[in-house]
Amino acid sequence: LLFLLGGAGFDEGPSAFLEFLSELCGVLYVLFWTISFYPQVYLNWKRNSVVGMSLDFVALNVFGFGCYTVYTIVQYRVQIQHKLAHAVEAQDIVFAAHAFAISLFTWGQAMVYDKGGQRVTKPCKIVFWTFALAIGAHVVMASIGMLNWATATSHVPMAKMVARNQHYSIQGHEEVARVGGALPPSDSSASSGSASGSSSGSGPSLWGAGFLLESWSVMTFLGLVKATITCIKYIPQVLLNFFYESTDGMEAKNFVFDFLGGFLSLAQNGIDAVNYRDLSFVLGNIPKIIIGLVAVSYDTIILFQHFVLYKGKLNPRCSHSDTEPTTFMFAPSMSQRSRGK
Repeated sequence: LLFLLGGAGFDEGPSAFLEFLSELCGVLYVLFWTISFYPQVYLNWKRNSVVGMSLDFVALNVFGFGCYTVYTIVQYRVQIQHKLAHAVEAQDIVFAAHAFAISLFTWGQAMVYDKGGQRVTKPCKIVFWTFALAIGAHVVMASIGMLNWATATSHVPMAKMVARNQHYSIQGHEEVARVGGALPPSDSSASSGSASGSSSGSGPSLWGAGFLLESWSVMTFLGLVKATITCIKYIPQVLLNFFYESTDGMEAKNFVFDFLGGFLSLAQNGIDAVNYRDLSFVLGNIPKIIIGLVAVSYDTIILFQHFVLYKGKLNPRCSHSDTEPTTFMFAPSMSQRSRGK
């Protein structure tokens, strides 16, 4: 349907309807993902307890959204500075920064309210320190010029150029922006390089060359860290529900809004890709695409647990704080399960 809607007026430029639909999806996905954090925050406050909410899930959220906030801000700035297609939108920054702040607040609740014996587990700590050390190594490499701080390669959409009356300096309709390692070339050297073409065969560069790893950067790694964390952060909550055979203490509204936000996030990039006939709107922001796909998948599992598998089942741990701690990847002990039943 999107191809039919966008294809009819392709000769005249991108569809105004699809542009409006894309903007609407962008606003709505930020809205749904933003409010998705608050039902659990309210439930925690109302009960003075976080029992039933996975602490590993919250801890991974804090770390992941911290990385994603930095990634979106820097990548958006690179796109603006070098007039590249906007794979990272302004609403991505708004969502990431807010998600990081509210995740920190939720973590603060976990430190104050009754945890029912739960704690952040060793596997979660291993994930945290592994990524922290890897990020530190990337920062060191970028500091000594072995790695870019940020890169953004984008196939510039010709229809978008015409529609917005913007002019790009392109070679083969593709631009590569690199930030880090070397100072930008002077205007004279840039103009002479433009006139002579890319004799070195490294392709057009807006920020100099001479990097050992031109297709990788600190920001690229931060984005993939967030994507990886998203792939695993839901697992503790799924297992918590499974082993206790209850979703009591977990606010299902969080995951309903999370599902809607993930679906609309994917829809926005898909609509832009169809409207401008340019896959860079999808491939240029892989972390966002992975986040959306994984969120929708896990939300479906968790909502199935809540509304079908364990509907109406209560968790006795929500009213007691003397239980044993819950593990991250392994089943609780038999004594825990028997007391829960």
